[in-house]
Amino acid sequence: MTLVANELPPVSKGSPILYRNLEVGSVLDYKLKGENVVITTNIDNRYKHLITDSSVFWNRSGVEFNASLSGVSVKASPLKTLVQGGIAFDSLEGVENKQGNHYKLYESFDNARKFGHTITLTASNADSLSVGTGIEYNGVKIGELTRLTPDFDSESVVLEARIYPDFAQIVAKEGSYFWINEPEIGLSGVRNIKNILSSSISVSPGDGKPHHLFALNTKPKTGKYTTFTLQSETRGSIAAGTPVLYRDIEVGVATNVRLGEFADRVITTINIDNEYAYLIRQNTVFWNTSGVDVSIGLTGANIKAGTIDSIVRGGITFATPEQSELMPIAKPTQSFYLYAKAEPSWLTWRTPIPKP
Repeated sequence: MTLVANELPPVSKGSPILYRNLEVGSVLDYKLKGENVVITTNIDNRYKHLITDSSVFWNRSGVEFNASLSGVSVKASPLKTLVQGGIAFDSLEGVENKQGNHYKLYESFDNARKFGHTITLTASNADSLSVGTGIEYNGVKIGELTRLTPDFDSESVVLEARIYPDFAQIVAKEGSYFWINEPEIGLSGVRNIKNILSSSISVSPGDGKPHHLFALNTKPKTGKYTTFTLQSETRGSIAAGTPVLYRDIEVGVATNVRLGEFADRVITTINIDNEYAYLIRQNTVFWNTSGVDVSIGLTGANIKAGTIDSIVRGGITFATPEQSELMPIAKPTQSFYLYAKAEPSWLTWRTPIPKP
């Protein structure tokens, strides 16, 4: 059986292969193959059943030191491995143990135990990311980035990461969604404050087959939603991430702001949570509630503002006119005009809209 390593560990021909400190085989030979070292080993037939699909190998040569605040731990190898070096193995679930047809040889037991499973993420850029950036699930670190490489052909960045063994079988699956955590600052509070200095990556596990290639997104995964478009003369303070409000309750978000096909208007795409999509009727009116509106006249100054949060983040508000008959629910992708500000009468509308 053969093992593959980045460099030759301190072993020689005849060095023991250990299973829980029991010698079950030996090193036969080693040679360079490409950028790696391939080590040929021999396992005694009576112990060959110990080699399984979850077997993981590591260097077991010399003396292992582990220093921490709680003290220093010293673990000595069997006498034979102190002289000749040695390789140990055991069954460790969730650890990536193969490179092609060969078993990987890790530098140490701790390195093997913590390595887990390698995945690849692709992103448009890696401005706030670096080697060591953590991958988290609900605030718990379950992995980290190990390498960042530019892909000049696709003008993107390829990020190699490892998911720790305990979580590899849950996270490295089709349907898993990865995104960059960024701080959200507003007068109503700060979210992800720890990401002000350095970013982290969050994941929502999928439920498909084992998988290793994923896209790295810039926004969290949204739930089920209905998409509409708004047209306006200018962008104003609207941007991707601007909340859509109904009676000061956030029911959706702007996802894209762009020029129209003939550059004569601004097109804003909004996503409304399906729970609230029935509130959008065919005659619903939208207006911009971002910032503070100040008007000065002979009688003094008149100041109008939206919610405190909309002053910082911006906001889009909507309402439905009061009339004898309620108009049908708007169809997905229907387009509406986005007014720069509300007419006074719009703020008094209290149209009852029954939930379907």
